[in-house]
Amino acid sequence: MSLNFDSVESASSEVRESSFKSVKPGLQTLMITGIEPTHAGIVVTFESKEAEASFNERFWLSSGALPRVQYLVEKFTGVKLTGGFSGEGLELANAVATGLSSKLVGKSKTVIVDGELR
Repeated sequence: MSLNFDSVESASSEVRESSFKSVKPGLQTLMITGIEPTHAGIVVTFESKEAEASFNERFWLSSGALPRVQYLVEKFTGVKLTGGFSGEGLELANAVATGLSSKLVGKSKTVIVDGELR
């Protein structure tokens, strides 16, 4: 299997149910602290200093899921991801996790949490 990001557009910033609990509304600074491979994709760990909490978000590695990965990279780095990764299963996940770790781990982004307690 091969994943090529050269022509992948970022996903929209659509609102979806968050798994980040107990965060007060307002500004939160999220830092990516880790990216781990799984058989079906990668798991990205985010930490919030304000909430003194962390959470994991799973990203599947399929052509249909690439816009979410592109959105993440673009929002945290300011540039689109280009090039590709190849392999099968865990081999592909390891390649993606390694490639993204060098670009994303340690990067921070200030986000606005809406008016609901999450």
